[in-house]
Amino acid sequence: MLGGRYLIVGANRGIGLEFVKQLVGKSENKVVGTYRNTQTIDELKKLSESPSNKGRLSLVRLDMNDEQSCKEAANEVKANIGAIDILIVNAGVNGGKTLLTEDIANISRLFDNNVLGPIRVCQAFTPLLLDRSTANGAIPKVALISSESGSITVSKHGRGPAYAISKAGLNMMGRKLAHELEPSNIAVGLLHPGWVQTDMGGSGAIVTPEDSVRGMLQVIDELDIGSSGGFWDYEGKEHPWRFLVPPSNSRLSMETTLNRLPHITRRDFLVSLLTALVFALFLTTNRHSQPAPAVVRPLETLRPPPPLLKMPNNQERSYIMIKPDGVQRALVGEIVSRFEKRGFKIVGLKMVHASSAHLEEHYRDLKDKPFFPGLVKYMASGPVVAIVIEGLDAVKTGRAMLGATNPLASGPGTIRGDFALAVGRNICHGSDSVESAEREIAHWFPNGEGLINYTDDKATWIFE
Repeated sequence: MLGGRYLIVGANRGIGLEFVKQLVGKSENKVVGTYRNTQTIDELKKLSESPSNKGRLSLVRLDMNDEQSCKEAANEVKANIGAIDILIVNAGVNGGKTLLTEDIANISRLFDNNVLGPIRVCQAFTPLLLDRSTANGAIPKVALISSESGSITVSKHGRGPAYAISKAGLNMMGRKLAHELEPSNIAVGLLHPGWVQTDMGGSGAIVTPEDSVRGMLQVIDELDIGSSGGFWDYEGKEHPWRFLVPPSNSRLSMETTLNRLPHITRRDFLVSLLTALVFALFLTTNRHSQPAPAVVRPLETLRPPPPLLKMPNNQERSYIMIKPDGVQRALVGEIVSRFEKRGFKIVGLKMVHASSAHLEEHYRDLKDKPFFPGLVKYMASGPVVAIVIEGLDAVKTGRAMLGATNPLASGPGTIRGDFALAVGRNICHGSDSVESAEREIAHWFPNGEGLINYTDDKATWIFE
């Protein structure tokens, strides 16, 4: 956002200080940085005293734990710059003991800092966001710096449970705030900065403050009312909120346990053989030319997908796609084998080097997401394997076998849980509904070309 008036809460060190550095690096911005302790503002003060930042960077004392301090800070900011366009609430504290050993007073302190503190700040500064009398036309925004620890999907290990609980509270606060501010045309976004090399992140952290803040500013810039209330990481990937874990005696849990048993040599041989056959087919059909891009008709001329063949016993078809990372890692045979061993029938299988246009149509529901261009570029970087499975509840069960979109939230025994670590390299795609399956199958196997109807002899040993 150009020419913005930014308020950074917790600007004296770490991520907050980096926000200030990058924002004052653009001469059209005005920035207010808050601090609580005067003993830790040396670097921030030096920035404010720089001749190039004169009149564009001001410092205000603010204690998020003190409601009166928040109100006084808001009055001072109003006197300095009149109103604000973007409020970035960054301050927070960590805690590391187990839930059963953590001191209750410390849990209360974490909740006060990480949940009630941001509420006090938003109550005090929302009037400055609502004042659009001197605005530059862009919508005002609130960015709450959260953590993936606050996602029930992701937060299994890592930082202490008290910290995770407080960040989950912040996430819910952000969702509710987005709903309350929507009529006022103020957007709210929750951001996971990554494991950042700060005092809180520690020496083992892998993300630099520069990269984290640069990415978060891009997400904030793209935030609008339509996406308000969302939760993203610093790379622009939308974060999951929750994940339903099956009970320990469920069928899925039993499968998870069985899939963790050692595999026999014969199985490994068959998996390797199938992988080699798929690659051989790809190389044979592309020996004398570059992979031909998929033929994509203009969207306005696409015919509605033909209905799937009606199959007895509540059987259905689902579309599974092995992404470039799964192909390059030679996991094709492994993945196909898992679906076959579960009892699904493979009725379509081919390797494709798809064009960007073909992939844009496939992922059209994500076209407004900030990560969409990167996703299409990555998927077009190499061949994928398009698969159609057929069987009982193929869509729902197929998704369960793949695991959560974020591999770190996937249990062992799922494909992503066993073979992937990052959302952007999560190996495979699966239809999320029967309707999506119909559309995707028609898109990758137009007019049913390549789909085979045949009798599966093993079905009598799978179904009653």
